[in-house]
Amino acid sequence: AVFHAPRRYTLQIFEAPTGALPGRAQFIDAIVDVWSFEWSADANAILFTRRNDKLRPAELWLHMVGTPSHLDRLLRVEDDDRYVLNVSKTKDGVLLTINSHSKTDSEVAIAPAVEPTATPVVVQSRGIGQYVVEHVRGFVYILQLATAESTSSVCRLVRAPATHPGPSHWQTVFTS
Repeated sequence: AVFHAPRRYTLQIFEAPTGALPGRAQFIDAIVDVWSFEWSADANAILFTRRNDKLRPAELWLHMVGTPSHLDRLLRVEDDDRYVLNVSKTKDGVLLTINSHSKTDSEVAIAPAVEPTATPVVVQSRGIGQYVVEHVRGFVYILQLATAESTSSVCRLVRAPATHPGPSHWQTVFTS
C-alpha cells in the first residue's frame, strides 16, 4: 500500500522559562519527518515514527532532547506493508505503546515511560484481530475489537499484570 500523504512534519521543541511572558520561549531542538511522537516521562527523550519511501509510517526512532539528530537511534522497522506503526502513551502516562495496526489486525508492545530505552514487551502477537491497550494501577487492559473481517462479533476486555502482559496471564473482565 502506498500512502498519499505528501506533507512532511517537523517537530520543534521550545523551552519556556518559569514565569516567562508568552512568546518568550527559547528554541532548543527540532526533529524532521515526524509522523507520531511521544515524550518520555522525564521529557528528556522523544520516541517518534517516520514514514518510509512509500510514505507509510514504518520506523520508530529515539531522540534525546538537545542532541544532534544524527545521533537518533532507530529502534524498530515495520516491514509488513499492511501495517502502520505509531507510538503513543497510555492515558495515565505510565506506559509507552508501540502500535502496529492493519485494517484487521494489531500488535502492541509496551515499555515504561520512565525508561524509553527499555526493550518493549509485546502484549500479543499478530493474529487475534485488532486490539488496544491501556494501563490502570499496575494492570494492562486489552480491548479486543470485533471487526467486519473477524469471525466473531464479540468484543472482549481482558486484563493482565503490566509486568506480564501476555495471553497466558489474561483474565476476562467483560465480553459482549
